[in-house]
Amino acid sequence: MAEDGFWKETIEVFFEHFMALYFPNVYAGIDWSAGFRSRDKELSKINRDNKTGSRFVDKLVEVRRLDGDEALVLVHIEVQSQRDSDFARRMWTYYYRLVDRYKCGVTSLALLADSDPGWRPDEYRHEIFGCRLSFHYPMTKLLDFQARIDELQSSSSPFALLTLALLKVDETADDMAERGHWKLQAMRGLYYLDAPQTQKRQLLKFIDWAVRLPDELDRQLHTILAHSEEDRKMAYVTSFERIGLERGMKQGLEQGREQGLEQGRLQEAHENILVALNLRFGSIPQSVIDGVTAQKDMSVCKELFRASVRSKSVEGFAKTLKQLTQA
Repeated sequence: MAEDGFWKETIEVFFEHFMALYFPNVYAGIDWSAGFRSRDKELSKINRDNKTGSRFVDKLVEVRRLDGDEALVLVHIEVQSQRDSDFARRMWTYYYRLVDRYKCGVTSLALLADSDPGWRPDEYRHEIFGCRLSFHYPMTKLLDFQARIDELQSSSSPFALLTLALLKVDETADDMAERGHWKLQAMRGLYYLDAPQTQKRQLLKFIDWAVRLPDELDRQLHTILAHSEEDRKMAYVTSFERIGLERGMKQGLEQGREQGLEQGRLQEAHENILVALNLRFGSIPQSVIDGVTAQKDMSVCKELFRASVRSKSVEGFAKTLKQLTQA
């Protein structure tokens, strides 16, 4: 799915949470008891300048004002993931086209999900021969939530979790193992979230898309989640996670055929175990690393891999390692 697809789906599923976290002042003025309605098809009619490959997301939602004054309001949302010198003008263009076409209240909101802390467009200005235009719109910068990590971690809002995921991507740009460890914990945390299965699935998809890992690390993570799913009977992730597991199994078989050697298979088995431990527990004692890489029996390695995804602690895994070694 394209980038805009993940954002649009997630905003639609968690629209109220999105507004509460990113635009609380606007959230406070909406009559949530009246519900809301997506009107993206109408937005596409006025979006004549959209170019293929543009890295922005546009969303249009119909809401009702709490004060009853000009009750119908169209909320236009832009999510921008990279710096764009034309962004403010585009915000103004969409705004006046919506007002002109639908003759109702319109508010345009910008969520900046880029990595440039200095880029903060929140106004479009134009002047020629004494004719002046100034259009200001509410803007939220995702990077600003780095100063609110504690608040996000203690929040039950789905978008708090998604914001943490997006911030973690920048934080772990040079440490894929740490990123994988955080991603595993976040996705496992969805097992215990008090939310409908459709919402859990959407969160799972968004986090999996946003927090990207190298192929091998990603394969290991999906394998671990598949085992967790089996242990906890969490059927809601089956269709999504087993795609990753099947892909990983296919890659493993192809690698095995290419290597064609017992040593190659053992080395891959050792790597699978250690990556799984690293994803789940972070740092691994050198004694455990040495104990795993010393194994020459594939049947023992299989048992160790099962233990690597099921042990409750690295100490518990070390105990199993010791038992299998002495058997």
